[in-house]
Amino acid sequence: MPAGEIKLSPAQVEYMLALGIGKRLIAKYAQSFGDGSNFLAVGVLNYSFRMETGGEDAKQYLLRNEPLIESEANGVCLDPELEDAFSLLYSFMLIRIGPTDPVRSQALALRASELCIPLRTPEEICHSSDAFEFLSYVQRYAGELLQR
Repeated sequence: MPAGEIKLSPAQVEYMLALGIGKRLIAKYAQSFGDGSNFLAVGVLNYSFRMETGGEDAKQYLLRNEPLIESEANGVCLDPELEDAFSLLYSFMLIRIGPTDPVRSQALALRASELCIPLRTPEEICHSSDAFEFLSYVQRYAGELLQR
């Protein structure tokens, strides 16, 4: 995709970035946790971004492994690649949510702070305050993350 070309909506870009992070987490946990790496990766994402767990199996995993999930989420900041991806997703989500949902925005910002994940501005991320350039950057990043 050429630089500056946007093919997806912001919601799709956010989802793509979350998928890329999930893929990285699964790869990180696969050797140690085997088949449980999928549930652990989803648990870390859900805990980190304050998302509800969907399926019954995932909910049961979350209940049985809450300390492990919290511990792994707290360790994300120690992995530079994951910290960067998490920082980008938090920043992108907060910009998208903006003032439309101040309660969710505050909860996300607080969780990022608890996990020692830096929140960055578009200027810090892609050296531009232009929304189109920022969305394009996040889309490219998410695509590259999925390819790794």
